[in-house]
Amino acid sequence: MAGHCSYCSYGLPSAVELATPSIGVDGVVVMALVDNGQGVGDPRWDIVTVAVRDASGVEVEGELETHPGFRPAAWRPAEPWSPGNYEVTIDVDLMAFEDPFGEPSDCSPYSVSYALTVSEQASHELGARSIGATQTYQLLESRDLDTLVCCGEALPHFESPAGIFCPGSPTSQLAGDWGCVSILGTGRLDLRAELLLDGVPAPADYAMREVVSGAYGERSGPVVLMKIFAEGCRTFEALDLVTGEQSSHELCFDSDEAEPLGSVELDATASLSEDCSGPAFVCSVEGSSWNPDACRTWPESEPFVHPSTIPASEMGPQDDNGGGSCRAGPGRPPVWIMLVALGISRTRRQRARRSTEPMNRT
Repeated sequence: MAGHCSYCSYGLPSAVELATPSIGVDGVVVMALVDNGQGVGDPRWDIVTVAVRDASGVEVEGELETHPGFRPAAWRPAEPWSPGNYEVTIDVDLMAFEDPFGEPSDCSPYSVSYALTVSEQASHELGARSIGATQTYQLLESRDLDTLVCCGEALPHFESPAGIFCPGSPTSQLAGDWGCVSILGTGRLDLRAELLLDGVPAPADYAMREVVSGAYGERSGPVVLMKIFAEGCRTFEALDLVTGEQSSHELCFDSDEAEPLGSVELDATASLSEDCSGPAFVCSVEGSSWNPDACRTWPESEPFVHPSTIPASEMGPQDDNGGGSCRAGPGRPPVWIMLVALGISRTRRQRARRSTEPMNRT
Protein backbone atom coordinates (compact mmCIF):
# COMPACT_ATOMS: atom_id res chain seq x y z
CA MET A 1 0.00 0.00 0.00
CA ALA A 2 2.89 2.35 -0.68
CA GLY A 3 4.35 3.84 -3.82
CA HIS A 4 1.12 5.10 -5.36
CA CYS A 5 2.87 7.91 -7.28
CA SER A 6 5.39 7.77 -10.14
CA TYR A 7 7.49 10.58 -8.61
CA CYS A 8 7.54 10.31 -4.83
CA SER A 9 5.04 10.18 -2.02
CA TYR A 10 6.71 12.44 0.56
CA GLY A 11 4.03 14.45 2.30
CA LEU A 12 1.33 12.09 1.02
CA PRO A 13 -0.46 9.41 3.05
CA SER A 14 1.08 6.21 1.69
CA ALA A 15 -0.96 3.88 3.93
CA VAL A 16 -3.57 3.83 6.68
CA GLU A 17 -3.24 1.90 9.93
CA LEU A 18 -6.07 0.79 12.20
CA ALA A 19 -4.94 1.36 15.80
CA THR A 20 -7.95 -0.29 17.52
CA PRO A 21 -8.93 -3.61 15.87
CA SER A 22 -10.81 -4.61 19.04
CA ILE A 23 -12.98 -2.22 21.06
CA GLY A 24 -15.82 -2.30 23.56
CA VAL A 25 -19.33 -1.00 23.01
CA ASP A 26 -18.14 2.37 24.37
CA GLY A 27 -15.23 2.64 21.94
CA VAL A 28 -14.36 4.42 18.71
CA VAL A 29 -12.39 3.23 15.68
CA VAL A 30 -8.97 4.90 15.83
CA MET A 31 -6.84 5.14 12.69
CA ALA A 32 -3.69 6.96 11.56
CA LEU A 33 -2.27 7.98 8.18
CA VAL A 34 1.26 6.83 7.37
CA ASP A 35 3.20 9.75 5.89
CA ASN A 36 6.64 9.18 4.33
CA GLY A 37 7.31 12.87 4.91
CA GLN A 38 7.40 12.22 8.68
CA GLY A 39 4.04 13.82 9.36
CA VAL A 40 4.89 17.45 8.57
CA GLY A 41 1.62 19.36 8.80
CA ASP A 42 -1.78 18.03 9.77
CA PRO A 43 -2.74 14.70 8.15
CA ARG A 44 -4.90 15.04 5.03
CA TRP A 45 -8.10 13.53 6.39
CA ASP A 46 -10.08 15.60 3.89
CA ILE A 47 -9.30 13.04 1.17
CA VAL A 48 -10.16 10.02 3.35
CA THR A 49 -13.55 8.32 3.51
CA VAL A 50 -14.46 5.55 5.95
CA ALA A 51 -17.21 2.93 5.62
CA VAL A 52 -18.05 0.48 8.42
CA ARG A 53 -20.22 -2.56 7.63
CA ASP A 54 -21.61 -5.21 9.93
CA ALA A 55 -21.38 -8.96 9.38
CA SER A 56 -24.38 -8.79 7.01
CA GLY A 57 -22.74 -6.14 4.85
CA VAL A 58 -25.04 -3.36 6.03
CA GLU A 59 -23.27 -0.02 6.32
CA VAL A 60 -23.28 1.57 9.75
CA GLU A 61 -23.91 5.31 9.94
CA GLY A 62 -21.20 7.31 11.62
CA GLU A 63 -18.71 10.16 11.31
CA LEU A 64 -14.94 10.55 11.13
CA GLU A 65 -13.73 12.94 13.86
CA THR A 66 -10.42 14.72 13.28
CA HIS A 67 -8.42 16.78 15.75
CA PRO A 68 -6.01 19.43 14.33
CA GLY A 69 -2.53 19.03 15.74
CA PHE A 70 -3.03 15.39 16.66
CA ARG A 71 -2.08 12.50 14.37
CA PRO A 72 -4.95 9.98 14.72
CA ALA A 73 -8.62 10.35 13.83
CA ALA A 74 -11.59 8.48 15.29
CA TRP A 75 -14.69 7.10 13.58
CA ARG A 76 -17.76 7.16 15.84
CA PRO A 77 -21.07 5.41 15.09
CA ALA A 78 -24.23 7.50 15.04
CA GLU A 79 -25.94 4.94 17.30
CA PRO A 80 -24.47 2.76 20.05
CA TRP A 81 -22.49 -0.26 18.86
CA SER A 82 -24.02 -3.71 18.69
CA PRO A 83 -21.48 -6.37 19.73
CA GLY A 84 -20.14 -8.40 16.83
CA ASN A 85 -17.77 -8.38 13.87
CA TYR A 86 -17.44 -5.52 11.42
CA GLU A 87 -15.39 -4.54 8.38
CA VAL A 88 -13.76 -1.10 8.19
CA THR A 89 -12.96 0.12 4.66
CA ILE A 90 -10.80 3.24 4.27
CA ASP A 91 -10.43 4.98 0.89
CA VAL A 92 -7.70 7.55 0.20
CA ASP A 93 -8.05 9.76 -2.88
CA LEU A 94 -4.50 10.79 -3.76
CA MET A 95 -5.74 12.36 -7.00
CA ALA A 96 -6.49 15.45 -4.88
CA PHE A 97 -2.77 16.29 -4.66
CA GLU A 98 -0.53 18.15 -7.08
CA ASP A 99 2.92 16.72 -7.71
CA PRO A 100 6.04 18.72 -6.60
CA PHE A 101 6.19 20.49 -10.00
CA GLY A 102 2.60 21.73 -9.82
CA GLU A 103 1.35 19.27 -12.40
CA PRO A 104 -1.90 17.29 -12.00
CA SER A 105 -1.44 14.36 -9.67
CA ASP A 106 -0.69 10.95 -11.13
CA CYS A 107 -1.08 9.34 -7.70
CA SER A 108 -3.51 6.44 -7.70
CA PRO A 109 -6.30 6.23 -5.11
CA TYR A 110 -6.14 3.22 -2.84
CA SER A 111 -8.39 1.37 -0.46
CA VAL A 112 -7.71 -0.87 2.54
CA SER A 113 -10.02 -2.96 4.71
CA TYR A 114 -9.63 -4.14 8.31
CA ALA A 115 -11.58 -6.49 10.54
CA LEU A 116 -13.09 -4.93 13.65
CA THR A 117 -14.42 -6.72 16.72
CA VAL A 118 -16.79 -5.03 19.16
CA SER A 119 -17.17 -6.78 22.53
CA GLU A 120 -20.19 -6.64 24.82
CA GLN A 121 -18.34 -4.93 27.66
CA ALA A 122 -17.32 -1.31 27.95
CA SER A 123 -13.53 -1.25 27.73
CA HIS A 124 -12.41 2.38 27.53
CA GLU A 125 -9.81 3.08 30.20
CA LEU A 126 -9.75 6.14 32.46
CA GLY A 127 -7.33 7.17 35.18
CA ALA A 128 -5.05 9.84 36.58
CA ARG A 129 -2.91 11.18 33.75
CA SER A 130 0.81 11.78 33.90
CA ILE A 131 3.77 11.78 31.51
CA GLY A 132 6.47 9.14 31.67
CA ALA A 133 9.67 10.25 29.96
CA THR A 134 12.95 8.58 29.09
CA GLN A 135 15.81 10.49 27.51
CA THR A 136 19.14 9.57 25.95
CA TYR A 137 21.94 12.11 25.75
CA GLN A 138 23.91 12.44 22.51
CA LEU A 139 26.96 14.59 21.73
CA LEU A 140 27.43 14.66 17.97
CA GLU A 141 29.86 16.39 15.66
CA SER A 142 28.58 19.35 13.66
CA ARG A 143 30.14 18.60 10.29
CA ASP A 144 30.00 21.76 8.23
CA LEU A 145 32.57 23.70 6.24
CA ASP A 146 33.18 26.20 9.03
CA THR A 147 33.48 23.62 11.84
CA LEU A 148 36.17 21.31 10.39
CA VAL A 149 39.92 21.03 10.91
CA CYS A 150 41.72 18.78 8.41
CA CYS A 151 45.07 17.31 7.47
CA GLY A 152 46.63 15.67 4.44
CA GLU A 153 44.96 16.48 1.14
CA ALA A 154 41.44 16.87 2.51
CA LEU A 155 39.40 19.60 0.85
CA PRO A 156 35.82 19.56 2.16
CA HIS A 157 33.03 20.61 -0.16
CA PHE A 158 29.34 20.01 -0.74
CA GLU A 159 28.19 18.17 -3.83
CA SER A 160 24.82 17.12 -5.20
CA PRO A 161 24.25 13.36 -5.15
CA ALA A 162 22.73 11.67 -8.16
CA GLY A 163 19.02 10.98 -8.28
CA ILE A 164 15.67 12.71 -8.00
CA PHE A 165 14.86 14.47 -4.75
CA CYS A 166 11.56 14.36 -2.96
CA PRO A 167 10.44 17.57 -1.21
CA GLY A 168 12.30 17.92 2.06
CA SER A 169 15.16 15.62 1.05
CA PRO A 170 18.78 16.87 1.33
CA THR A 171 19.97 18.20 -2.04
CA SER A 172 23.68 18.19 -1.19
CA GLN A 173 26.11 16.17 0.89
CA LEU A 174 29.52 16.81 2.41
CA ALA A 175 32.46 15.23 0.55
CA GLY A 176 36.24 15.46 0.57
CA ASP A 177 36.30 15.51 4.37
CA TRP A 178 38.27 12.31 4.99
CA GLY A 179 40.80 12.97 7.75
CA CYS A 180 38.86 15.94 9.12
CA VAL A 181 37.68 16.52 12.68
CA SER A 182 35.02 18.93 13.86
CA ILE A 183 35.80 21.48 16.55
CA LEU A 184 32.11 22.04 17.25
CA GLY A 185 29.46 19.62 18.40
CA THR A 186 25.79 19.62 19.33
CA GLY A 187 24.44 18.21 22.55
CA ARG A 188 20.88 16.94 22.49
CA LEU A 189 18.40 14.75 24.32
CA ASP A 190 16.49 12.10 22.40
CA LEU A 191 13.20 12.15 24.28
CA ARG A 192 10.47 9.55 24.50
CA ALA A 193 7.43 10.98 26.29
CA GLU A 194 4.47 8.70 26.95
CA LEU A 195 1.02 9.29 28.40
CA LEU A 196 0.30 7.21 31.51
CA LEU A 197 -3.02 6.38 33.19
CA ASP A 198 -2.53 5.58 36.87
CA GLY A 199 1.13 4.98 36.05
CA VAL A 200 0.41 2.53 33.20
CA PRO A 201 0.89 3.33 29.47
CA ALA A 202 -2.35 4.66 27.97
CA PRO A 203 -4.01 2.68 25.15
CA ALA A 204 -4.31 3.65 21.49
CA ASP A 205 -7.61 5.53 21.92
CA TYR A 206 -5.60 8.40 23.42
CA ALA A 207 -3.42 10.83 21.46
CA MET A 208 -0.63 13.21 22.43
CA ARG A 209 1.41 16.04 20.94
CA GLU A 210 4.04 18.61 21.95
CA VAL A 211 2.65 22.12 21.65
CA VAL A 212 5.65 24.40 20.92
CA SER A 213 7.34 22.36 18.19
CA GLY A 214 4.12 20.75 17.00
CA ALA A 215 5.66 17.29 17.32
CA TYR A 216 3.07 14.60 16.63
CA GLY A 217 2.58 11.47 18.64
CA GLU A 218 3.46 8.11 17.18
CA ARG A 219 0.91 6.21 15.11
CA SER A 220 0.61 3.36 17.61
CA GLY A 221 -0.40 5.34 20.69
CA PRO A 222 0.06 8.46 22.83
CA VAL A 223 3.86 8.59 22.56
CA VAL A 224 5.93 11.56 21.33
CA LEU A 225 9.52 11.14 20.11
CA MET A 226 11.49 14.38 19.76
CA LYS A 227 14.94 15.93 20.10
CA ILE A 228 15.71 18.56 22.75
CA PHE A 229 18.55 21.01 21.96
CA ALA A 230 18.09 23.62 24.69
CA GLU A 231 17.13 23.71 28.32
CA GLY A 232 13.65 24.82 29.26
CA CYS A 233 10.17 23.38 29.50
CA ARG A 234 7.96 21.68 26.92
CA THR A 235 4.19 21.43 27.07
CA PHE A 236 2.43 18.25 26.01
CA GLU A 237 -1.27 17.91 25.35
CA ALA A 238 -3.09 14.61 25.77
CA LEU A 239 -6.46 13.88 24.13
CA ASP A 240 -8.99 11.18 24.99
CA LEU A 241 -10.38 10.23 21.56
CA VAL A 242 -13.46 8.63 23.15
CA THR A 243 -14.57 11.39 25.54
CA GLY A 244 -12.83 14.36 23.88
CA GLU A 245 -11.25 15.45 27.18
CA GLN A 246 -7.83 17.14 26.92
CA SER A 247 -5.16 17.76 29.53
CA SER A 248 -1.86 19.65 29.61
CA HIS A 249 1.43 18.35 31.02
CA GLU A 250 4.83 20.01 31.35
CA LEU A 251 8.32 18.51 31.26
CA CYS A 252 11.45 20.57 31.96
CA PHE A 253 15.03 19.91 30.89
CA ASP A 254 18.37 21.17 32.21
CA SER A 255 21.72 21.66 30.53
CA ASP A 256 24.68 20.93 32.79
CA GLU A 257 28.45 20.58 32.46
CA ALA A 258 28.28 16.80 32.14
CA GLU A 259 25.54 16.83 29.50
CA PRO A 260 25.48 20.25 27.81
CA LEU A 261 22.74 21.02 25.32
CA GLY A 262 23.15 23.01 22.12
CA SER A 263 26.50 24.14 20.71
CA VAL A 264 29.53 22.51 22.39
CA GLU A 265 33.21 23.17 21.64
CA LEU A 266 35.16 19.97 20.96
CA ASP A 267 38.88 19.39 21.56
CA ALA A 268 40.22 17.98 18.31
CA THR A 269 43.91 18.22 19.26
CA ALA A 270 44.36 14.65 20.47
CA SER A 271 42.71 13.05 17.44
CA LEU A 272 44.64 15.19 14.98
CA SER A 273 47.96 14.48 16.71
CA GLU A 274 47.31 10.76 16.56
CA ASP A 275 46.18 10.50 12.96
CA CYS A 276 48.04 13.26 11.10
CA SER A 277 51.75 13.24 10.32
CA GLY A 278 51.53 16.71 8.78
CA PRO A 279 50.11 19.95 10.11
CA ALA A 280 46.42 20.43 10.71
CA PHE A 281 44.88 23.28 8.74
CA VAL A 282 41.73 25.16 7.90
CA CYS A 283 40.81 27.03 4.71
CA SER A 284 38.42 29.87 4.05
CA VAL A 285 34.96 28.96 2.81
CA GLU A 286 33.92 30.10 -0.65
CA GLY A 287 30.44 29.08 -1.69
CA SER A 288 30.09 25.35 -1.13
CA SER A 289 33.77 24.50 -0.77
CA TRP A 290 37.02 25.25 1.00
CA ASN A 291 39.35 27.52 -0.99
CA PRO A 292 42.73 25.71 -1.28
CA ASP A 293 44.46 29.03 -2.00
CA ALA A 294 43.48 30.51 1.38
CA CYS A 295 44.56 28.06 4.09
CA ARG A 296 46.25 28.45 7.47
CA THR A 297 47.62 26.00 9.99
CA TRP A 298 45.52 25.18 13.02
CA PRO A 299 45.62 26.35 15.74
CA GLU A 300 48.76 28.43 15.03
CA SER A 301 47.13 30.31 12.12
CA GLU A 302 50.31 30.38 10.04
CA PRO A 303 50.16 30.44 6.22
CA PHE A 304 49.72 26.93 4.78
CA VAL A 305 50.10 25.68 1.22
CA HIS A 306 47.43 23.13 0.42
CA PRO A 307 48.83 20.04 -1.38
CA SER A 308 46.33 20.44 -4.22
CA THR A 309 47.97 23.75 -5.19
CA ILE A 310 51.47 22.24 -5.48
CA PRO A 311 52.48 21.13 -9.01
CA ALA A 312 53.09 17.37 -9.28
CA SER A 313 56.70 17.99 -10.27
CA GLU A 314 57.32 19.65 -6.91
CA MET A 315 55.65 16.98 -4.76
CA GLY A 316 57.87 14.91 -2.52
CA PRO A 317 57.74 11.13 -2.04
CA GLN A 318 54.27 9.69 -1.58
CA ASP A 319 53.30 7.28 1.18
CA ASP A 320 51.48 3.99 0.69
CA ASN A 321 48.16 5.79 0.57
CA GLY A 322 49.24 7.88 -2.41
CA GLY A 323 48.92 11.06 -0.40
CA GLY A 324 51.16 12.20 2.28
CA SER A 325 50.08 13.84 5.43
CA CYS A 326 47.38 11.60 6.93
CA ARG A 327 47.85 8.02 7.93
CA ALA A 328 45.22 5.47 8.82
CA GLY A 329 46.33 1.95 9.61
CA PRO A 330 44.76 -1.11 7.98
CA GLY A 331 41.06 -1.19 8.69
CA ARG A 332 41.21 2.08 10.63
CA PRO A 333 38.10 4.27 10.20
CA PRO A 334 38.32 8.00 9.50
CA VAL A 335 39.02 10.25 12.45
CA TRP A 336 35.55 11.79 12.55
CA ILE A 337 33.88 8.37 12.81
CA MET A 338 36.11 7.53 15.78
CA LEU A 339 35.19 10.81 17.46
CA VAL A 340 31.48 10.26 16.99
CA ALA A 341 31.86 6.76 18.44
CA LEU A 342 33.28 8.32 21.59
CA GLY A 343 30.20 10.52 22.00
CA ILE A 344 28.36 10.21 25.24
CA SER A 345 25.19 8.14 25.06
CA ARG A 346 23.44 7.39 28.25
CA THR A 347 19.81 6.82 29.13
CA ARG A 348 18.41 8.32 32.23
CA ARG A 349 15.00 8.71 33.69
CA GLN A 350 13.51 12.14 33.29
CA ARG A 351 14.12 14.55 36.10
CA ALA A 352 11.27 16.84 35.37
CA ARG A 353 8.36 18.50 36.88
CA ARG A 354 4.94 18.43 35.31
CA SER A 355 1.61 20.07 35.85
CA THR A 356 -1.73 18.66 34.81
CA GLU A 357 -4.70 20.86 34.15
CA PRO A 358 -8.03 19.81 32.66
CA MET A 359 -8.79 21.59 29.41
CA ASN A 360 -12.01 22.19 27.52
CA ARG A 361 -13.54 19.14 25.96
CA THR A 362 -13.43 19.02 22.18
